Amino acid sequence: MKRLIRRLFRKKRYSTREQRENREKKTIIEIAKKVVEEENKTAKLNNQLDQKMSEFLNRTHTFHF
Repeated sequence: MKRLIRRLFRKKRYSTREQRENREKKTIIEIAKKVVEEENKTAKLNNQLDQKMSEFLNRTHTFHF
C-alpha cells in the first residue's frame, strides 16, 4: 500500500523532445572529445616511438664499417 501511494504521488520528470535531443548531442560531443583526446595521445606516442627508432637506427648505422 505504501508503495502504491508513493508511486501515485511521486514527481514525474517530463522532458521535451528538444531537451532529449540536446542531452544526446551533449553526450555525442563528449564522446567525440574523448576520442580526439585519445587520438592525440596516440599520435604523440607514435611520434615519440618514431623518433626513438630513428635515433636507434642512426646510432647503429654509424657503427657499421
